[in-house]
Amino acid sequence: YSLTFLPPFLIIVFQPYIYITAIRYAGILVVLILMLLPTLMVWKSRNNKETVKHRSYQVIGGQFTVLLMFVASIILLYFSVTHL
Repeated sequence: YSLTFLPPFLIIVFQPYIYITAIRYAGILVVLILMLLPTLMVWKSRNNKETVKHRSYQVIGGQFTVLLMFVASIILLYFSVTHL
């Protein structure tokens, strides 16, 4: 039990900024995995000629919404990286 909680606790007590730095790096990965990659996957899927023929459902908003999500994720990624 103490091997699980004692080392992180001691690290936080003596080096509190390490935790904040780790959370910032995790935020960068969240922006990449949960915003940027799905946006790029939707963009590629909507522009692929083979999947356009077999598509039975598409979320409303069109390419404008995908572009808006892409721009928002790039802005968040920029601010995440510059404030490290």
